[in-house]
Amino acid sequence: MIVSTEKTLIAMIEHKEVFLSLIDHIDHHGGPEEMPVRQYHQLVRAMLDCQSEVEQKRLRAMFDLENLRRADLVIEVDRNRAVFVFAPFVIDMFRHFDRRRLRELSSAQLEDLRRRFYDSLEALRLCTLQPGDRQFDEQLELLRVHIRYTQAKMRDNVNSLQGQAERLSEMVEQMELGNLEQNRQASTALEQIDQIYRHHVLPTLQFLNERESLKEGQPALTSLRDIAVLLHHAGLPQLSQQVRYASASIRAHASDVEKIRRSLERYVRQNAQQRLQYNALETAFNELLQAARSLQDGSLKNNFLRKDDPVFRFGHLFSGLHGVRYGARLEWHGYDQRRHFEEFLRVRVDQLRQQASTSQVVELDAEAEDFERQQQYRKETIRQLMREWVSPESCADLQLALHDYLQQVLPDYQLVDVLEAMKWFVSEKDFQVIPEFRQRAIQHEGFELVYYVRALEPVYAS
Repeated sequence: MIVSTEKTLIAMIEHKEVFLSLIDHIDHHGGPEEMPVRQYHQLVRAMLDCQSEVEQKRLRAMFDLENLRRADLVIEVDRNRAVFVFAPFVIDMFRHFDRRRLRELSSAQLEDLRRRFYDSLEALRLCTLQPGDRQFDEQLELLRVHIRYTQAKMRDNVNSLQGQAERLSEMVEQMELGNLEQNRQASTALEQIDQIYRHHVLPTLQFLNERESLKEGQPALTSLRDIAVLLHHAGLPQLSQQVRYASASIRAHASDVEKIRRSLERYVRQNAQQRLQYNALETAFNELLQAARSLQDGSLKNNFLRKDDPVFRFGHLFSGLHGVRYGARLEWHGYDQRRHFEEFLRVRVDQLRQQASTSQVVELDAEAEDFERQQQYRKETIRQLMREWVSPESCADLQLALHDYLQQVLPDYQLVDVLEAMKWFVSEKDFQVIPEFRQRAIQHEGFELVYYVRALEPVYAS
């Protein structure tokens, strides 16, 4: 019996535990996305045991591999090796039910995404940038496919990293020092955190860094920026703006990945420290074992290591064990601590009452109030200067123009004043501010301001 794709998908979602178990099997073995037929049948039979006879008949027909293949939910059934392969969108759908099952992007996958944008840039440079041209339309559609694919993969990558970081950090934090099994699980979790940090988090930050220097090609976001500039110069401002916004949406994931990096750094350092401690303990044990075996000559004399043996000098091993001494007259038991505590309270309460009865003069912090007034006065001054400034109709770098203007008219000018002036300019002036999505830097009195360029364009520009 053939069941429609829609009804089959609904049943699969209702009994998603079967397919999530298969995905866990794939992730555990780390191979291709091939499902064992035997394990699939076992999971289905266990699920059917909890259903009524009518429901068993209906679900058995839906979850039959031949029905899944006809519904295009399974793309391959290999009878010889007893494995089958789900359609990629099915696996992705079930992974999205739990972000901890999402897959992180590896260095090879990130490199593939970077090369796609670079190849699109090179292809657009060689064709006529005019809508209606077949080669241009095909390359533009391919670029959009790459952008949508990268946005989806980057979002899944961030969600997966967050889920993995939460799961592994919980295992480490809930570890009990006296529980050997939990210690082993925590050590395994620390190793996994170290792998995620080095092979997924750092490569993702490298992919999202526009200033990354590469041996071949250029960063992905740099390629998108060049594509936007290419389209803008070709008289296609709307397409250029779309590419810029897409680049900004991809770049926005950098802050989330940076938070993950900071949260994992502590565990990475902890893992490295534990590895050093383990190596030091193993080295000390091997030296002790070798020194003890050197005494095994068959005689019963001199079969103990002396405390001044050279093996004990390594790292001051067992240092202080013979230095602890307690006085024979020291007696800890039967001591009435309650009486001493009551005496302490009596003396301390009297002191507090005397302090409370003494009047004191409190001076207000006038410097703090004066500082607030100065800051407010400076903001109003910058606001008035922005009202008086006659800005050009078009400007390639608004921040640089504000920097040059404020240097001339504002006493004690600082770089931070550019940010305040930018805020008042956007609110007070009626101009079209266009983000360029490229970075520049301004130096002034030993400080540097790194910013994304914003340009002014005439009102009639699109």
